[in-house]
Amino acid sequence: MKKLSSVLAIGMVLAASSAFASDGTINITGEVSAVTCTINSGTKNITVNLPKVPTTALPSGQTAGRTQFQIALTGCTNSTGKSARAYFEPGTGSGVSAVGRLLNTGTATNVSLELLDSNYALINPNDNIDKPQSAQLVPLVSGAGTLTYYAQYYSFGTVTPGSVNASINYSIHYQ
Repeated sequence: MKKLSSVLAIGMVLAASSAFASDGTINITGEVSAVTCTINSGTKNITVNLPKVPTTALPSGQTAGRTQFQIALTGCTNSTGKSARAYFEPGTGSGVSAVGRLLNTGTATNVSLELLDSNYALINPNDNIDKPQSAQLVPLVSGAGTLTYYAQYYSFGTVTPGSVNASINYSIHYQ
């Protein structure tokens, strides 16, 4: 009986190990840059205050309140011939819809927020680093550069009044 138990145990181990057979390989690549910049004179967190708009300014599928904000890079080291862009981190802050709009955590309903690049093109934070979220790439000239973006309201139904809040993390990527 002891032999049968041992044989069964060995058989179970062999069967279990074959259940963990490899189906593929994940190759992870990256790069560490020597370029570093000071962001917004040391104030990395940015607050964008959109204007108060009436619900009538936001019929379903419309935008309103476009407001510019900038990320100023200064004191960039090792930046000769380099450029920079912001990368908006997917899945951080209040959350991002499937099409890239920032989810509202305020009390207004049927409204979200959009991020736009300097060409007014919608930025989708769900796009990964291999597919840049924006065509905007700013050269670092004399160790400095300014990235310009916009935020705006977007309605996806009948908007009810209330607060609109969202947040997202970003990082600066150098090329």
